[in-house]
Amino acid sequence: MPLSPGVENAFEYTQPVFCGHPTEFEGVPAFYIDPPGILGTAFPVGGGRYLTAGHVVSGRAAAEMCLGFVEGDACRHGRVIETEVLPGVDVAVMEVSEPTSWAPRLLTWCPMDMLAPALADVRVCGFPFGLNLGGEIVLNIRSFKGYIVSAGLMTNEYELSFPAPEGLSGAPLQMASGLPGTVGGIIVGSAEVFTVVSTRTETSQHGVSEYTHEEHKSNFLGRALASGAFVDAPSDVLSGGSLRSHLVVHSLLAMDE
Repeated sequence: MPLSPGVENAFEYTQPVFCGHPTEFEGVPAFYIDPPGILGTAFPVGGGRYLTAGHVVSGRAAAEMCLGFVEGDACRHGRVIETEVLPGVDVAVMEVSEPTSWAPRLLTWCPMDMLAPALADVRVCGFPFGLNLGGEIVLNIRSFKGYIVSAGLMTNEYELSFPAPEGLSGAPLQMASGLPGTVGGIIVGSAEVFTVVSTRTETSQHGVSEYTHEEHKSNFLGRALASGAFVDAPSDVLSGGSLRSHLVVHSLLAMDE
């Protein structure tokens, strides 16, 4: 069922992607979490399918990952059955065995044919550095709020006014204006943006060597792929269809998409 999301219920629509291996505890299937603990963030799109960033799952077998589902004071694991990185983009689809008691909370997606403009307000919830494995084990969800710095017409990529720390990759980029709470893209990391502010050239005393000195200023900006960059890519995990068609089936497209 679609959810009108707020930060206070973010555990209901974002899940941490844990790394480790399956095991048993007192005869019950369990999952042992290995360092670094959290690889990234995922979110459901219906039918036991979840999205995350492609680099979160690349190079790992499905059995080496699980999703965490917070129910009250407990965090239950959901086994990853299959993963697929979509062609040409840093986005992956996962099939997950959800806990039997889990009722998926699904986010609605905003229209995808146009990029959101610069300065549009956005927010993100996920699990950067979200698991403390020392002493008492604590799972933290962290929220970020800011705006779009630039929207690349050729790349379908947004630069954001806040960095996206390790573990936030795969989180849904939610619009905070227009259609509040709807998904407009997916977090894929941070990038260092820098510019040269001064250049000077010096020559050695005997004129033999020449040195060029440059002064730079830089800033780290979050990066997100706009949904239009990947919604029409075919996916075997989605039974050969596209994400767009999958969202239509589950009534998750806003407006008249």
